[in-house]
Amino acid sequence: MGDFEDSFRKCQENRVAMEAKLKEMESRLGRAGDDPSPFWDLVREIGPTVRTGQLRDLDRERLRGRLDAMCEQARGRMEESRTQATRSLQAEVAALESMLPDDRKGFWERAPDVVSSFKAARGVDPDTRERLWRRYAQACERAKALSQEERLATEAVSMEARQAIVRRIGGLLDTADACSSLRELGDVGRQLTAVWGDMESTSMERHDLDLCWAAYKAARRRMDAQRSAMLDDNRVIIMEMVGEAESLLEKGELDRAHEMVREAHRTVKLHPLDDAAYAEAKTRLDAVWSSADDVARLQARQRHMNEVETMEARADANEHRLEEIEWEVSIMFRMVEESVDPAIADNLRQEIQRKVIIGNRIRDTNRQLRKDAESINRSLKRAH
Repeated sequence: MGDFEDSFRKCQENRVAMEAKLKEMESRLGRAGDDPSPFWDLVREIGPTVRTGQLRDLDRERLRGRLDAMCEQARGRMEESRTQATRSLQAEVAALESMLPDDRKGFWERAPDVVSSFKAARGVDPDTRERLWRRYAQACERAKALSQEERLATEAVSMEARQAIVRRIGGLLDTADACSSLRELGDVGRQLTAVWGDMESTSMERHDLDLCWAAYKAARRRMDAQRSAMLDDNRVIIMEMVGEAESLLEKGELDRAHEMVREAHRTVKLHPLDDAAYAEAKTRLDAVWSSADDVARLQARQRHMNEVETMEARADANEHRLEEIEWEVSIMFRMVEESVDPAIADNLRQEIQRKVIIGNRIRDTNRQLRKDAESINRSLKRAH
């Protein structure tokens, strides 16, 4: 009797334990998306007990039926999950393939998500997974090939643009070498600056842009050196003219000094100088011009003073001559009064009349000389 009770109690305990396990399995099976591994672990755990454990036959059949039903349901869900995961993975690979060739940037942005989907996909048939992975890999290779083709095309366009700019710079350097004036060289320099602007607006690879920039800077340095050499040559020419003007001033050749200053100014317009050389040349030329003007004014004043002195001397000589004529006329008057010969008296009267006319002319000349001398003196006083 005691063995029967122990056996009955053991059957009851096993049934209760199995029912608890089955409830846990049903609970796990009811939660969609859960990892199925714990469910099958429980199946392996209670399977031997359900099949061969100490249970009443009726309980064994009932528990086995519940277990088989849950396993069948689990297999159906696994198949559904496998199908859904396969379709989702196929859709992602197809969507990724459809992005080529138009949206390679979006392709590479989405590719890591597809890899993550491969890693997360469960239950997908290995052959199907391998086939889908090959499609993904082929799409990646195609994207790389398209990027390589585009890069090569871009590099070809960039190289062509770089060669065109370098040829333009070379042509401008040849033109600059033929320039004979700073004005012409300045025009070439402005064209070179325009090339720099075109270079900035042209789409080029960084390497080609660096090469163009290096060619531009080398051309700019070469033209700057040429400009400096031209400025030095111009300075030599202008300073020689300044020295010649100063030499003419020292020699007293004022008109030639003035003309040399004018010529120097005309030459500066044709052959410009740098600021320092221009300031030096202008200062020295202004000094020559001013000194020449001062000397010319002094010479003109002296010349006018000499003219006044000459006029006054002539006037004094004329006064002396008038005194002589007046003395001669008075003598002749006395001779006419004392003469007894009418013919002699008439001759003397004619001579007196001639002397009077000469005296009047001398007086008129003296008045004009005094007037001119006074006018010159007034002009000198105003100028002083």
